[in-house]
Amino acid sequence: MHPFMPNISGMSDQDLDKKIQELTQKYFQAMRLSPSIVSQMVLLLDSYKEEQQNRAIEKAKKAAENGDDNINELIKIN
Repeated sequence: MHPFMPNISGMSDQDLDKKIQELTQKYFQAMRLSPSIVSQMVLLLDSYKEEQQNRAIEKAKKAAENGDDNINELIKIN
């Protein structure tokens, strides 16, 4: 986890998706303009993606516990 990253556990799923998209764009800009900060961008992106994965796992667990095994609702295709 990036040491200066804010607490993202309170972010909505949509805000988390938007932040990942924004950081991905900034990552590619940094690759062209300032490769020295790319490692920091990778740390940030990894932290946000890890939170996103943890949320998906929790949703799947809750669905399985409730007997709702319709995984199609858990998968978001952009």
